[in-house]
Amino acid sequence: MMRETMHECKMKNVKCKTQNYGRAPAFFIFHFTFYIFHSLIRFRLVPLCCIAALGPTATANARTIELTDYDCDRMAVLSPQAPLSGWATSEVSPGEFSTVQLDLRIERAMLLRYPLDRIPTGQRITRAEWVVPIALSIPAGPQRMLVRRIIGPWGVGVSHQFRMQRPKQVPWTTPGAASAGADRAAQPSAIARCDGPGEVTINVTEDVELWYTGAAENQGWLLSVEDPAALIRLNSPFWTGHGNYKLRITYEPE
Repeated sequence: MMRETMHECKMKNVKCKTQNYGRAPAFFIFHFTFYIFHSLIRFRLVPLCCIAALGPTATANARTIELTDYDCDRMAVLSPQAPLSGWATSEVSPGEFSTVQLDLRIERAMLLRYPLDRIPTGQRITRAEWVVPIALSIPAGPQRMLVRRIIGPWGVGVSHQFRMQRPKQVPWTTPGAASAGADRAAQPSAIARCDGPGEVTINVTEDVELWYTGAAENQGWLLSVEDPAALIRLNSPFWTGHGNYKLRITYEPE
């Protein structure tokens, strides 16, 4: 009799569980599908543009890429104290320069170029931000750092005196790429205000759009200061700043 009672109890439990499970599949399938889809997007196993299937908005097709100084194909620091050097960063003693720090003063400039070939054709640039790591700025208070487009090609052997030295020597119009309208754009693309250590984010959407569309040749940017009393020290991309010069570009199909 006891066995029959226990058997009946077990059968009731099985029946009860079966009834509960009968309502589970829809709930389980929904959450499992959501988890799989979220994981694919999070770990970039499928392109974000696939989200467009979930809604009619155009922004669902937008995508953001991030380029860093590792992606730059040209980089230089120009200084009259080392007129034939392409990396005259911080002068620790007369004629001796360090790669640990990168000091921008009125006579010194930094040049960088990011190739844009990772952006597919037929896109529209909606936003571009350039993040630059700052170590310090003096004197106290916000100091102005100017961003200008470089005009004309530059490359191997670039220095304060020359745009390039191979395959032939081509001098800057004014040493230090200082000629507005010939070596650098007449007007700055942006002016960043640096007040102590940290990152500054600069809106460079217009420049990136000009380069991407071919309206202007992508020869990169020139960073400089114009206040004779100012010094802005950047984290060198060959030291603590490597990977921290970040260019974030958002684009979507036209």
